[in-house]
Amino acid sequence: PEEIKQKMVRAFCPEKTIQFNPVLDITKHIIFRETNTLNIERPAKFGGPIEFQSYRELETAYAQGKLHPQDLKNTVAEQLIKILEPVRTYFKNNKEAAECLKTVKKANVTR
Repeated sequence: PEEIKQKMVRAFCPEKTIQFNPVLDITKHIIFRETNTLNIERPAKFGGPIEFQSYRELETAYAQGKLHPQDLKNTVAEQLIKILEPVRTYFKNNKEAAECLKTVKKANVTR
């Protein structure tokens, strides 16, 4: 979970930009496939919590500057952590799978 948060904090996510925005791509292709709504928690001084009923609604608000990139990144990180929890549990509880994962992580990929 911490690695996801760290990577998301550093993720490219230009303000008010829809195209070539990987955080929005993750939201569209992963998050909204798992849920029908996206709740973004943020302090009242930044507009308070906001709920989006569709990706299109989120995209529009983001393009208009109604949603700050960091608020989006924080929420996407939390959603990815939830989505990946069963995978983490599987590898934690399955010795054979854990050994396979270790082998894959040791692999040295070259280009």
